[in-house]
Amino acid sequence: MDHRHWLKQAVNMASENVRSGRGGPFAAIIVKNGEVIGRGVNEVTALRDPTAHAEIQAIRQACRRLQASGLDGTIMYASGEPCPMCTAAIYWTGIEAVYVACSTRELLQAGYPDGLAHYHEDIRKPPEERSIPFHTVPVEGYLEPFRIWKELAGSE
Repeated sequence: MDHRHWLKQAVNMASENVRSGRGGPFAAIIVKNGEVIGRGVNEVTALRDPTAHAEIQAIRQACRRLQASGLDGTIMYASGEPCPMCTAAIYWTGIEAVYVACSTRELLQAGYPDGLAHYHEDIRKPPEERSIPFHTVPVEGYLEPFRIWKELAGSE
């Protein structure tokens, strides 16, 4: 498979997205068996949705097209290295490989906001030490939804 072909398409999509004013300089394409099953561009600005990253949009489209929540056997091509949120989504879906045209380091050198690097560093810290602390506060019945889920998942 010609990875550069798909990466060039993603870069072209990202450039067009910036020109259109719809969002940031990111695009992603998901391919399965040589066929595009999902495309996405950053639509954070257009949709006023901070989760509308290119990779997430491509994942949503691919899952709808396949009518599945998993993307086993697929490859993602992204114009830039995915952020922690998108990386987590990639793991959750089972995408088998990701190819990027531009690393986070290169994005920063090109003048992209350095908050991106902060997120990568911050997520590695224990939850309570992050810049936005995460606190665990157990309440009565807090494990009940998980117990029910396990029971129902085991009966299928």
